[in-house]
Amino acid sequence: MAKRFISSLSIGLAAAIARRGAAESLPDLRIHSSEGATWSYRLLYTKAGMKRAELEAITRPFITQFMAGQFAQGSSLRTFYNQLEDTANKILHNGPKTFGDTCAAFEVTLPGETVGAWMAPLINVPATARAISVAIQIALKDKLPFFYLNDISKLANLASSAPLLAWASIPPATAFDGNAFGANRGNGVFWDHVDVTLRKAGATHTSTQANLRAKLAEYRLRLEEAGLHNTIQFYQDDQAGTILNSAASQFGDVLLASLLTFESQIVNKANDALNDVQKFLSAAATGSPSQAVSRLAQFAADIVMAFNQLIGQSTFADLASFRGRWPNSFRGGIACDQPRTRKTA
Repeated sequence: MAKRFISSLSIGLAAAIARRGAAESLPDLRIHSSEGATWSYRLLYTKAGMKRAELEAITRPFITQFMAGQFAQGSSLRTFYNQLEDTANKILHNGPKTFGDTCAAFEVTLPGETVGAWMAPLINVPATARAISVAIQIALKDKLPFFYLNDISKLANLASSAPLLAWASIPPATAFDGNAFGANRGNGVFWDHVDVTLRKAGATHTSTQANLRAKLAEYRLRLEEAGLHNTIQFYQDDQAGTILNSAASQFGDVLLASLLTFESQIVNKANDALNDVQKFLSAAATGSPSQAVSRLAQFAADIVMAFNQLIGQSTFADLASFRGRWPNSFRGGIACDQPRTRKTA
């Protein structure tokens, strides 16, 4: 699996090194050009009979984060959705607030040398490792529920959905003492989720409950749009505690533990890779960039392995599609074969 990423990482790191003017100090790296290379991440979301509310729910965060500048000077995102709905209705005749069978594609493109951030010498490696851990946790907690709830009807099964919702609502942290989460303290890069008492305390913590409650309105709206009116009652704001207690039950805790194990594996592998790359950099006079390339390729493979272990459980099997798109693709240009929502950085 690691070999799959070595070539693209080699090119990306070469571009970064060339831009920093450090190529002459790395004799085993031959650089012909550092121009025109990009890293792209593409995410797909498909839904039959999609309603407007759900389309807005899945596209608004992406547009707000990456394309806010497109809605300046008097234009508005609301106007964009209105025009999109009108156009879809004229072509497909689905009726108001209905887009029908939809495939939404989101793509972000970054310069090839972005991966070079891993090659920057650090003064405080532990602090950087904790910051990376928190960033990874935030990304995972945001994206996994997105894929799991591609089919919103899964919320009808509280026993299996509660652990995921609880896990996604636990504050990103590197330390937790049962009372407070800490994002920049502790000796490691992840809190002690193996301790059953701490794990259940984290799942039912007031901060976790507040985070979950903030998401429930969106889930209720999507359930209503999907016609699952009998399920909405279980996701009212006053049900946040009940959902979290279900996640901490004997059955729910098994799934919660597997999610936390998956999350901790990725952040710990990132920490190991960061420390190893820093060791290679500290020995730059005698070291080799190919060692760093191989190490980062192994980290990419570790991510895929962690997903494989998680989706081995039937409850999270649908996350396989997310795993398949996790590794960034490296390319010199993008060939568009279908319309897609795209941001180039």
